[in-house]
Amino acid sequence: MELIDRVGEKISVDELLAVFQDEGMCNYIVVYLRLLTSAQLQKKEEFFENFLEGGQTMKDFCSQVSFVARTSCNKPAADL
Repeated sequence: MELIDRVGEKISVDELLAVFQDEGMCNYIVVYLRLLTSAQLQKKEEFFENFLEGGQTMKDFCSQVSFVARTSCNKPAADL
């Protein structure tokens, strides 16, 4: 993918805006960031488990919230 090849290079604001306004590309970026967030939450599970409600495990939270498209993930993930 051309965008990944350009990581680390300077990119203009207009080019970046065009990437984020492309729904397909934007969806890929969101999924990637959700995966990174899930990995961080699970890596630091001891710290973040105190933010979970109802005895939910971090793995359950990630599978129910982080991986579900069009779901707001604003509880423990907001503190990253």
